[in-house]
Amino acid sequence: MAPSAIVQAGAQFSVPEAEAGDAVTLTAGPVNIGGAASGLIANSITLAAGLSPTGYAGLQWNSTTRVLSWETPSLASRGSDLKTITLQVADAGALTATLTSNEASGAASIVRTFPEEVTITPENPDSSCKVSGQPVVAAAPTPPEGVTLAFANTVGFTVIDCDRNPNSTYPETLVVTIDVEQDIPEGTELYKVTDAGDWNVIEDAVIGVQSVTYSITDDGDLDLDKTPGTLRDPVALAYPASKRPIVPVPLPIWLLGLAAGLIGWLGVRRLKMT
Repeated sequence: MAPSAIVQAGAQFSVPEAEAGDAVTLTAGPVNIGGAASGLIANSITLAAGLSPTGYAGLQWNSTTRVLSWETPSLASRGSDLKTITLQVADAGALTATLTSNEASGAASIVRTFPEEVTITPENPDSSCKVSGQPVVAAAPTPPEGVTLAFANTVGFTVIDCDRNPNSTYPETLVVTIDVEQDIPEGTELYKVTDAGDWNVIEDAVIGVQSVTYSITDDGDLDLDKTPGTLRDPVALAYPASKRPIVPVPLPIWLLGLAAGLIGWLGVRRLKMT
């Protein structure tokens, strides 16, 4: 055993993944693995935007810096000062917690999951299309006059490595079906949102009770990237002012599901985003 104090910082979540709205537990704190008392230890846990503390007895919370803090007077050899913290999972933002105990540090993370299922069906059964990088979730731009958002955000994604050979299956077409798992308001339409800020109704989109289906073709009207083999497709659900109004929800979970359905292999996917 080392003759002096050796402080380590550890952090661990109670679950490996969680959905928006779930309550999760974080256990974190310093451990002295050395052979002498540690003396005063200053501890701080920095929470990413996707986590908000709801139970943190004995700790101080700074909502501006997103830091939970406390002091450990001293730890005897092999002693620890672990705290149990209850956190609420938000709709967006990373799900990470970083602990600093004096000079030591440790981190924990979980994966945000969404239950929606999305089916991506390429017309070419041997399609190699896949998503490049992570989907981008962002607040939807202001829609044009007479159009109201049904959901408050858009999701953009880029599909790459589709067939580029004009003598075979180029241009490839993908059929996207999104199961929203909640009733879609009557009168809702699917819009393509262009880089220039134009909102165009996807006329052939089929809006069902809880699902929407549409097609996108490489270099077609809905593809914002005219490079052969690459598709880029930001979309949003909205409705004309003449239709029944609803209150936009904070995050379009169905759109996140859409992006997840494209990651890796085409087909039915469950979304996992950090």
